[in-house]
Amino acid sequence: MRIPRLSVTRVMPLIAILALLLRYVRVPIGRIDQWMRLERNIESRIRLLQPSDPNTIDPNVWNCARQWTLYALGESCQVPGNPANHELIRLIEDLEAKLQGKVDLETLKWIWYRLGKVGRSGESYTRSFMPHFQKCLETGQFD
Repeated sequence: MRIPRLSVTRVMPLIAILALLLRYVRVPIGRIDQWMRLERNIESRIRLLQPSDPNTIDPNVWNCARQWTLYALGESCQVPGNPANHELIRLIEDLEAKLQGKVDLETLKWIWYRLGKVGRSGESYTRSFMPHFQKCLETGQFD
C-alpha cells in the first residue's frame, strides 16, 4: 500500500485552519482551568480553617458547621463558569480579609452568607439549607 505524499501547499491551509480552531478552544479551557484553581483555593481555605481559640468551641459543632459550609461552596460553585472567575476572585479577596481577624463560628456564618451571594445557585442553596446549618451550630449534629 502506497501512502500519498502531501505537499507543503496542501498541508499549510489545514494547519492554518487548525491553528484558528485551537485559538478558540484554548481560551475557554484556560478560563475553566483558572476557575478550577480558584474554587480549589477557596475549598482548601475552608477545609483547613481552625478556630482562633479552639477551647471555646465544641469540636463537633465546628466540624459540622465547617462541613455544611463546604457543601454550600460546592453547591454555589457547581460547574466551571458558574460563578464567573471574577466572582471567585472577589470571594477569595473577601475571605482573605475576613480571616485576618478572629476565626470562630461567626466566621463560618459569614462565609455561609457570603456564599449565598455567589453564583446562580448560592442564594437558593444557603436559604434552603439554613435550618440544617443552624441546627448544626446549635447541637453539632449533622443531619
